[in-house]
Amino acid sequence: MPRFVFDTPFVIRPPKDLLKNAPHLRHLSARLAADYADRRVVREDALKAMGSALWEALNLDEDLETALARSGTAILPICLESDSAEIQSLPWETLYHPVEGFLGKDPRFAFSRRRAASPPALPPIEKGPLRILHFTTLPDDLNPETARLNVEEEQARVQEALLPAIAEGWVDLRTPEDGRFSTFRRLLAEYRPHLLFLSGHGHFHHEPHTGEPPYGEFLFEDAQGRARRIRDAEIARALVGSSVQAVVLSACESGKAASAALTGGLMQQLSAQGVPHVIGMRESIFDRAGILFADAFCRALAARERVDVSLQLAREAIQRPIPESEESFGQWALPVLLSFAPERPLLDWEFSPRKNVILPSRSLRNISLPPRFIGRRKELRRYKRRIFDGEIRNFLITGAGGTGKTALAGKLAKDLQSEGWRVFAWSARSADWEKDSLRALEFDMELSLEKARVEKYDRFRVRLDESGRIDLLLDLLAEQYGGKVLVFLDNLESLQDPKTFALRDETAQRWVERLAARGDILFLATSRWTLKDWAGEELPLAHASYGDFLQ
Repeated sequence: MPRFVFDTPFVIRPPKDLLKNAPHLRHLSARLAADYADRRVVREDALKAMGSALWEALNLDEDLETALARSGTAILPICLESDSAEIQSLPWETLYHPVEGFLGKDPRFAFSRRRAASPPALPPIEKGPLRILHFTTLPDDLNPETARLNVEEEQARVQEALLPAIAEGWVDLRTPEDGRFSTFRRLLAEYRPHLLFLSGHGHFHHEPHTGEPPYGEFLFEDAQGRARRIRDAEIARALVGSSVQAVVLSACESGKAASAALTGGLMQQLSAQGVPHVIGMRESIFDRAGILFADAFCRALAARERVDVSLQLAREAIQRPIPESEESFGQWALPVLLSFAPERPLLDWEFSPRKNVILPSRSLRNISLPPRFIGRRKELRRYKRRIFDGEIRNFLITGAGGTGKTALAGKLAKDLQSEGWRVFAWSARSADWEKDSLRALEFDMELSLEKARVEKYDRFRVRLDESGRIDLLLDLLAEQYGGKVLVFLDNLESLQDPKTFALRDETAQRWVERLAARGDILFLATSRWTLKDWAGEELPLAHASYGDFLQ
């Protein structure tokens, strides 16, 4: 059950002359920002000094005491409200009360920000399930030592956190591997998420000497997997007409802003566009802290907590991002929530969910696949693009046992299936060869034919040898499905001679030959070894540095 939250927030409205009367706040804030930027250790004492100075400048002790008394055992929402860019640029999440402590991470509170001006038109609240798009980017040309993010680990933690809610039908999750901006826009239109996780690298640019106003940007991927910088205004435009109720920017400096521009920055632009709730990071955040944050935030949302409550719990979860250290490194103070109305839900939860049966594995006929695939991002991005562009029609994945050949091939097959391809799959690793022989695959294909093509197939098949019959069947399938046919043969090493790599089974050899000779059907195969006389594309897999899939 969601936590009990008080219905009246404690609103902090700093006076417009706050910084005129307390100029030391600028110095403390700038020094704190420099520590984050230079990757120095930000200790709790520094956060306490900043937060205490902010609280002392407000003179709200009695008001908070009254609000706490009224809220009783309920969580007290606290909202910083101001239309001053200079005031909004201060690190209010560090706000420190001499008795209550840090108001931004104590679970008795829920801290957020908003502007005083009236909000723009907000998207209507829909019924569930809650659609979540976890969009991650990881360009290949980033510095491998300092800029590589473990997006696979974040994806795994988010999926694990949401799995019970997905199984019950309350939540639906998409985690694409393609980080292109064009894919981002397409999924916003087709999937229509309520919650968008945008995870990757962000930057904030503020160079007053150039005369250019401050702006934020996010690094997407281009068609070759390189970084493509997209500015905040263009990302905000992509959300026009969407159903997005909340955006979580799990990216460095995505919540950073300049003191002279209220809408200068990625988080600020999205909020100004009319996204009801936007979360960003004020400074550069540790990869480890970002993963813990996403995990805790999603677990809270899956329990149907409010966005501000979920964020407060997520801040608490990253107090110690490094397990063996007692330091917080100041990471918990970085997530910022801009919300027009923190009490506004992401969707109408009054609906009847349809349970999803989540099995230990999914299957393509007699090929078992893991329920969740994580990893091999670079390979998936490269080969899926070439498949869709028609550059690859014969694709062999090879590697020793345990390298994830079947998992990767199965992921490709499932993704193509979701794009409207007709997939026929068969595994040579079968305990009952007679029952699961290639004749069973052929029978599946025959059953899929429409009536007119069945009649044509039956009329001519008796006059043809085995190769001719296979060609005829594949011709009819390619014609019926407009070339969007995938034939997936798994574990062919079971039929290969380990010395010559030739297939010992004559029927299997004919199928491979006829499939490889075509240009209108995609042929996907896996084996521990290459195939004799293979002339198509081959991807040799080695063991990944972390899990290829989530079991």
